Amino acid sequence: MFFDEDLLKLELDSIIEEFQSYTNTLRTGRPNIEALGKIIINYYGEPTQLNSLSQVSADALTATIKLFDKSTDAIKSTEKALNESSVVSGNINQSEQGVFKINFPPLTTETRISTVKELKEKLEKEFIRKARQIRQEERDKLKKLEKVPEDEVKRDEEKIQKMLDSCLDELNNISTKKEIDIMTV
Repeated sequence: MFFDEDLLKLELDSIIEEFQSYTNTLRTGRPNIEALGKIIINYYGEPTQLNSLSQVSADALTATIKLFDKSTDAIKSTEKALNESSVVSGNINQSEQGVFKINFPPLTTETRISTVKELKEKLEKEFIRKARQIRQEERDKLKKLEKVPEDEVKRDEEKIQKMLDSCLDELNNISTKKEIDIMTV
């Protein structure tokens, strides 16, 4: 084998992980507690993720955030971060000391279709293109090798293509699952 299979797998896996992270940020029909938990709070001068300062839960259209620290500074910092966050698209209510309820409006059909379109465009234009570019770079490296039997190069190219196909299948599976999640009312 004349290419680094482990390195190629690592590069393709990082594309899959990056796409998975991107899809986790997309709004579906219900609040995304994973995205909410990653909101950064200025907690006594230190940037801290919300999920380490609170319990975040959600039902159909409402997310609930219960702060562990119910001090005034923690509440004000959390409220400020929630108001500035792009993840929060609903009304923020403080029902009691240190408990925030965020009401997320239901997605319209147009918004759902637009989000799915954005997902597909991002998949094709960014993630699939990256994977294909990596494949092309590996092929170019193989072609530059001298004194390597042609059948060995062909075998390596087939192995690279199989690895790319596996990556593309995984990207498409993630995309399909997210599309179903978005379109489910």
